[in-house]
Amino acid sequence: LLLGYVRSIAIKVTKRQFPLLFEEIEKQSKKFGMKKSPEAYVLNGSGFLNAFAVRLLRKNHVILYSEVVVAAKKNSDVASFIVAHELAHIYLGHTYFWRNFFIFRVPFLYLAYSRAREYSCDALGAYIAPKGARQGLFLLLTGRHLVNDLSIDVFVETAKGDQGFCTRLFELFFATHPSIAKRLDALDRWLPREKKPISLEESVS
Repeated sequence: LLLGYVRSIAIKVTKRQFPLLFEEIEKQSKKFGMKKSPEAYVLNGSGFLNAFAVRLLRKNHVILYSEVVVAAKKNSDVASFIVAHELAHIYLGHTYFWRNFFIFRVPFLYLAYSRAREYSCDALGAYIAPKGARQGLFLLLTGRHLVNDLSIDVFVETAKGDQGFCTRLFELFFATHPSIAKRLDALDRWLPREKKPISLEESVS
């Protein structure tokens, strides 16, 4: 039903529709060692910025909200990071239903696992597309109209001062994703700064 819903209201990414995005997904899928690239669709997000990977009928799919695609047109590096982040979910097996089903049944474990998954995919995304990593994450927070007008460094510095009891309580009991500030702070430690190449496994550790 979900697959039918997506196909009925979304635009499939092909060589003729969103060709640059199609090429990016094909290229990155090979970098991840995937035998076959996942199907991708662009969905009208009504102004929301989001993207996610999901496994339906034994096939992996990447869903990109239209606002992400519009924003990425101005910055191909951002598009590369967002695609890499979603492909990382597939590469790490996060889309398998039964794994998520059993973890979801354990109180608080699923939320912690979900937040850890995001850190892992940020790390892999930064390995594949380091130039667009910080801007790509910041885009999800600010939206495409403000992303170029605000300072990422100032935001992270300010957000650290807001990490009080209420913020930590919310994250512990309700948040499926770490805050963008925490993800950006962690990203700075993962971005490859050395000249020697690093492996996919090293970028997760």
